Amino acid sequence: MSKDGAKYNPSVQNIKRRSLITIALGSAAILLGVIVENIDVSHLQQIIASLINVSSGVLITGGGILLAIGIGAICVDFFSYVDYAKKILESVVVEKRFLDTIDDNEKKEMIKKLEDSIYYKSGHEEKNSLFYRIRSIILPYIDECYCKQYRMHIDCTVHEMYIEKIITRMFEIISPDYEKTFSLPFSTDCEAIDGIENSELLKIVRFTYSDADGKDIKDFTDDVRKEIEITRRDDGKVSFEYLHKLELKKGANHIKVITKTIVPHYDTIYSHRIMIPCERYSVNFSLCSDGYKVDGVGYSLEEARYSIGGGNRNVKVEKYANCCKVVFQNWVLPGEGCVFAIRDNSQNSN
Repeated sequence: MSKDGAKYNPSVQNIKRRSLITIALGSAAILLGVIVENIDVSHLQQIIASLINVSSGVLITGGGILLAIGIGAICVDFFSYVDYAKKILESVVVEKRFLDTIDDNEKKEMIKKLEDSIYYKSGHEEKNSLFYRIRSIILPYIDECYCKQYRMHIDCTVHEMYIEKIITRMFEIISPDYEKTFSLPFSTDCEAIDGIENSELLKIVRFTYSDADGKDIKDFTDDVRKEIEITRRDDGKVSFEYLHKLELKKGANHIKVITKTIVPHYDTIYSHRIMIPCERYSVNFSLCSDGYKVDGVGYSLEEARYSIGGGNRNVKVEKYANCCKVVFQNWVLPGEGCVFAIRDNSQNSN
């Protein structure tokens, strides 16, 4: 083998390297042996004792440092685990992976327990509290039908002896369930008028139903007319009541009701309150007689909060020459509504 081949052969290089290390270690061992052989024993004992003291100090100090580092590492790891556990719990609950495993009744029970812990500090329901009233009266509506849109148009004619109104109601009811039975109640009191039959004080002109596509149109006018109960009371008033039940389809259902009413000439106030929650609600009151004008106002909880400096404006009133329109710009709850007042032009606005 050539010199150049030996120089670049890895096996040869390893042998040379190991040989040099062996020679170095052997030389160091011999030198150390010579030194140890010539050391005085008493002096050696002192050196060993000193080395032991130094070694023990180094070990204790190093051990303390290592122990502190270990405890710190454990603490860091523990708090990291707590933070990790919180993030896992948050992801399980917030990202709904846990909520998807329980049914609606269990979710409602969970919400109820959370609300109780916030609003009932005594540990039991307080039936005289505001929250109890809100939860027992308003919350049940959440799972029921509601109005996506409720529009009313009133054509009013002032006669010499009475006031006649043609009232058109158009509302879109949203049903959360299939084939849900919905009861449409109606009741009102009218003043008896000489020369006019009681049955003429309120009449159902038309009552129709259609689905979301407007294809399934049903006319219930005759059925509703038969359902009306008319009662003449001792105080001279006439009561009208009916309760019509409809089988609603899931989603949007359109209902249109046209009624005609007659009231005495002095009955210049008309009020309307809704019976189920409405997302959009508006009433347009139009006068068909000259020499008169109409004013209107809407009332709601949110509007009441706005009037005392809180909440948002919910009611918008638009006035024109012979009509007044009240528009609710947000959700309206049962019991809220509007009032219109008819007056002749000689009367002031107040």
